[in-house]
Amino acid sequence: MKRKLPFSNETPSPPQSPERRRFLSTLAALSVLPAGLSFARVDNASKGVSRRLILIELAGGNDGLNTVIPFSQKRYYEARPVLGIPREQTVVLNAQLGLHPQLAPLNDAWRNNDLHIALGVGYPDPNRSHFRSSDIWHTASGSDKVLKRGWLADSFPSAQSAAFSAEGIAFGTGYGPFLGSSQSLVLDNPVVFAKQAKLMRPASAPPGNPALTHVVNVRQQIARGLKDLSAVIDARKGKQIKGSSLHKQLVVASEMIALGARVPMYKATLTGFDTHFYQPNRHNKLMEELGTELATLRERLMASGDWENTLVMTYSEFGRRAAENGSRGTDHGTAAPVILMGGRVKGGFSGQQPVFPAHDDEDLAFHLDYRRLYRTVAQQWLGASDAAAALRGFEPIDLIR
Repeated sequence: MKRKLPFSNETPSPPQSPERRRFLSTLAALSVLPAGLSFARVDNASKGVSRRLILIELAGGNDGLNTVIPFSQKRYYEARPVLGIPREQTVVLNAQLGLHPQLAPLNDAWRNNDLHIALGVGYPDPNRSHFRSSDIWHTASGSDKVLKRGWLADSFPSAQSAAFSAEGIAFGTGYGPFLGSSQSLVLDNPVVFAKQAKLMRPASAPPGNPALTHVVNVRQQIARGLKDLSAVIDARKGKQIKGSSLHKQLVVASEMIALGARVPMYKATLTGFDTHFYQPNRHNKLMEELGTELATLRERLMASGDWENTLVMTYSEFGRRAAENGSRGTDHGTAAPVILMGGRVKGGFSGQQPVFPAHDDEDLAFHLDYRRLYRTVAQQWLGASDAAAALRGFEPIDLIR
């Protein structure tokens, strides 16, 4: 049985063919990855993939105010007498803002203009439900609409997609932003994946049976992708990838990129951000893991020569309340920052840091609609011929060099 991620808010996947369901049902949880991975280089495998996107979901609702700290605002310390992080402990970015001290590994990227922080990101009439707000972020919907497809499900025209082994790989459980895509995979256990890929065989359907023809076409599409990916994924001869779940996910993604896997998009997840109580130690550990893994991912991709062609973006279903609660924690809130990194990212800030509210029961007002970031990524980075319908009407921001 698949292990459910804490605070998993995925919308149920649309109906799949029996072949695809049987294949996906064989995958075990990534958190118990038994044998790690190594990759056999595939000749010309990068054909058709000029840029990659790595999304990192901060599941549970990250406290944006203690991620990018408004130390110049007196109200920040008044509303957070326990949780407020002193200016001298932050990684100072400018005269108003600093990063959480455990994000210090990102300082090199900031100095080299590889790090961009979008401030005050949110959407109108925000929803505070983990499930619903995650669904909103995954489908690029508003709070008043329910959409059935992920915002990256229709990123590429069919002619371009034919060159990919898979359009996207979501590590763990659930398709997230790839929901509804017939050419994306949920990859829980790459070792099992490689073994199962060898069981897929081409098939054909007799004429005059549209339903069977559809099933066979899906099978052939999957088989084609599995053949390419199974040539990339191989056992490490018993050597394991040691470390946290996020570390394993990003190692797999970076090695697949470095060795030319024909996959343009990846999604990883870091869980545990629902910090209603005892936040300091819990959030410190999460920030330490995030900072370390982002910096290490950057180093790996720079070493392989892929940093210039990779964009990394974090997101979370919502931020936390402006004021701390009585349990040394924070409750569900609204606007929060989004971190973007890459060799072609314009370093600095976009959006506007929300002014701290005058009263503890008030929320931060958002200044940058998250769908403007999505539109920028889809069109200016991935080169999608047309953004998903949900993104039309949202202006891109000046983010890509």
